[in-house]
Amino acid sequence: MGNAVIFFITFFSFYITFSESCTRHPQEHFCTAGIVVQAAVLEIDYRSQMEVINTVRISRDLKNSQPVPRTQCIHTRGSDASCGTFFELNQDYIFTGNVLNSGSWFTTSCNFSPQVQYLSPFHRAALYLGIYRNNCDCKVTDCTFPGLDCPSVVLEIECVIRSESNAGCLYENNTCGRVGYRCNWILNVCFESRRY
Repeated sequence: MGNAVIFFITFFSFYITFSESCTRHPQEHFCTAGIVVQAAVLEIDYRSQMEVINTVRISRDLKNSQPVPRTQCIHTRGSDASCGTFFELNQDYIFTGNVLNSGSWFTTSCNFSPQVQYLSPFHRAALYLGIYRNNCDCKVTDCTFPGLDCPSVVLEIECVIRSESNAGCLYENNTCGRVGYRCNWILNVCFESRRY
């Protein structure tokens, strides 16, 4: 019985940490990623449950201003259980991820990697016009996940998504940017019917 309780507590702690790290505002995904590119999937090589290599043709580097177009291999895991993410051939995606010490590009299901055709108009503008890139000195703190406490004091460099806020709207239609000397949500659209 004792081992079962310890296992449950350990698993639940891992689940909370894992879920919290996966549930982040797109601006946080962009700003913490080492790579953010728009690319079409040319080939998918399923090597094992632990490795899939996606060969992509990059059409835009949205973060690091690398020369484009070019081809690149982006690695991921081969199953949902190991946080793999799956892409379709000949589709354009926004790939976010990191460069490993080996030089390989890597992404997981916790990274923001939507198909371009499903981007909201705001996400398109934020990615293509540099709104996310120019506001990486501001941080989005999401405390809507059960069990997370909101900070009692909001720092000058952060925007907070509280449980009573319109979180869906903030994720889809807003970003945290400099307004005067502090960071704040740059659009009022998510706050029209509520006061925060």
